[in-house]
Amino acid sequence: MPVIKENVYSDLTIETLCYQKTPQKDLTMSVFKPESWTAGDRRPAILFYFGGGFYKGNPSHFRMQAEYFAHLGMVTLTPDYRLTTLPGITVKDCLLDGKSALRYVIAHAEELGIDPKRIVVAGGSAGGAMASAAAMVTTLDERNESSVPCAMILYNPGIQFSSLGSSFDGLSEDDTININGRQEKIKDLKEKMPKFDDPELETLSPMEYIRPGLPVTLLIQGEADRAVSVESIKKFQRKMRAVGNDCELVVYPDRDHGFFNWNSSEEHICYYDTLNLVEDFLRRKQILNPGLRKKLLWE
Repeated sequence: MPVIKENVYSDLTIETLCYQKTPQKDLTMSVFKPESWTAGDRRPAILFYFGGGFYKGNPSHFRMQAEYFAHLGMVTLTPDYRLTTLPGITVKDCLLDGKSALRYVIAHAEELGIDPKRIVVAGGSAGGAMASAAAMVTTLDERNESSVPCAMILYNPGIQFSSLGSSFDGLSEDDTININGRQEKIKDLKEKMPKFDDPELETLSPMEYIRPGLPVTLLIQGEADRAVSVESIKKFQRKMRAVGNDCELVVYPDRDHGFFNWNSSEEHICYYDTLNLVEDFLRRKQILNPGLRKKLLWE
């Protein structure tokens, strides 16, 4: 398998813009534009939020997916957000940053060449919490705000914070779990991750904001995930469907947390499979323009 180099697709333009200034840092996002892009286009778009438990990670997490879907004609965006390792920053601040990124893209859709009615939010793990909170959690909205995406693509998302707080119950501190293709000690995770058993934080869990009329949703989950339980994801789907929302769930047997990442295995099978799964979903929901699937340049 060849080494992945930056900007795999030569037909893309990649730009960086600032979507919000904060006391800690300027928050930026990379924008991936297809070759034929022009301002004033009305293209579908995806915001990919990176994972890392809210305490680590960076926007390169979904760079390969962002490049691929831009290659198919979409505008794709990978926003940065503040992490809880910064002084005074909480998970709520992270979620507010995620909402700000979506708000910015909708407000600047015309200059970004984006159709505001075809904006998708996506993310993995903490990034899945970011994406779903941006779409669902109304307490993050500004007054009279209407910044709602058309779809959510959620990879092993942390959609109920209280369940994340208890996800290590029954494990010793010397036990390890697979996180994004790496074995992490429970002791280290407990020291680094924010406390998810805060009752106030639970009021921001996307699970608590399920209601009719939410965006169409694709859930992608590993059955053997010990960071985000498959049962919590199945519960989310049941509750979404019970109120009439279109919510699909694909469970991968024997797969751990972050199994969809390129580096989760040497064969990269799940990376390719989930890429095709998402593309099929976007086409079936008429978000991605009709057309033939283009070859993955790293196949």
